Amino acid sequence: MFAIKERVSLSIWVYSLKQIRQLRRYGMIYYVSKRMKYVVMYIDEKQLDSTVKTLNNLRFVKKVEVSPRQQINMNLGAKLDEEAQAASTGEN
Repeated sequence: MFAIKERVSLSIWVYSLKQIRQLRRYGMIYYVSKRMKYVVMYIDEKQLDSTVKTLNNLRFVKKVEVSPRQQINMNLGAKLDEEAQAASTGEN
């Protein structure tokens, strides 16, 4: 069937929202903040370096930030269990 592609979220700060349509060719636009002038976009992980470099070279882009979600441990249940066991053994 279909293979799931690894995707990365980018936050792109722009000077003007007029050029948002140009960003569509680089990935999937998920959210646009008109008030704060930023765009949240998802791209394939394989194309991350080249896409960030290209986006930084665009005139209407202030800054590109890569989401740190991949470095965060999302398995919080195991961490809570470890801390509970450590606390219970420390009390005895």
